[in-house]
Amino acid sequence: NNRAKEMRERGIYIAFIVCMIAGFNLVSVAQYSSTNSQYMFNGLILNPAYAGAGNVAAVSLNYRNQWTGFSGSPETQTLSGHTPLRGNTISVGGILTHDKIGVNSDLNLMGVASYKIEYRRSQLNFGLGAGIGLTQSRWSDVVTEQENDQLFQNDKSSFRPLFSMGMYYENKDWYAGYSAPMLLSYSYVSNEKLKPFFSPAQMEHDLTAGMARRIGRGVTFKPSFLLKVIPTASYQLDLNANFIFQEKYWAGISVRMDRSVIVLLEYQINLQFRIGYAYDHGFNALARNTFGSHELMLIWQKKNRSLARSPRYF
Repeated sequence: NNRAKEMRERGIYIAFIVCMIAGFNLVSVAQYSSTNSQYMFNGLILNPAYAGAGNVAAVSLNYRNQWTGFSGSPETQTLSGHTPLRGNTISVGGILTHDKIGVNSDLNLMGVASYKIEYRRSQLNFGLGAGIGLTQSRWSDVVTEQENDQLFQNDKSSFRPLFSMGMYYENKDWYAGYSAPMLLSYSYVSNEKLKPFFSPAQMEHDLTAGMARRIGRGVTFKPSFLLKVIPTASYQLDLNANFIFQEKYWAGISVRMDRSVIVLLEYQINLQFRIGYAYDHGFNALARNTFGSHELMLIWQKKNRSLARSPRYF
């Protein structure tokens, strides 16, 4: 049994390495943006048009460890923030993201700006983002049986431009948004640097919507969904259901249509600080050999007592 388990784990590890190599050496690179399970609490990581939402300044810090217990598993750290400028019509912000999987890593820095059109009881935002990303593959860090194996001596690093766009609508009861978090795709030509190109068919398109409704004394129900689509690849659908108790405790569950279930918990520490935790449990062969995925989030919002009387759920 131990021998069989060892062979199975070795097979999964080899498949994992092969997928990493393939993912970073495809002639055409089309991929989803960073996986994050608590995006419904920080719309900026999906959509630049979310900047200035609620007319308050906000900063969010997020850490995610995917496939915990698996050597070389993905890790993501995200720092984001946004604030409205005087007049609340224009808002600005930024997102710093670091992704690491095995010997590969991405460091992305993007500035965002949004323009708001206010109606009587709602608002419509248009947003743009621009920045730069650094992709690195440190193959020399791989420990091989053959010393100085030339296949693993060619480290790669490439800078690439980043652009995003989006629209976001909300009123006090519901919201909806569309975004393209990566307007450019990238390709390798032989062993040269990454080259950007524009292709709507290989671009990720995100559609999200949700609502909030009071269903009992001190209880609010907040359902939402996220649909990610790359036309030439596939799609990812999340269905989310969150419950808010006494405007302080949040508990919910998400079903991701790639065979995973996510438990979501949040706690409003005080008027300005909120902390969140998410646990992802997958049902595929790889997930069954790990301890799931764990995610922590800390949010600060510049709120005052007058804003607290009208709580925001989006």
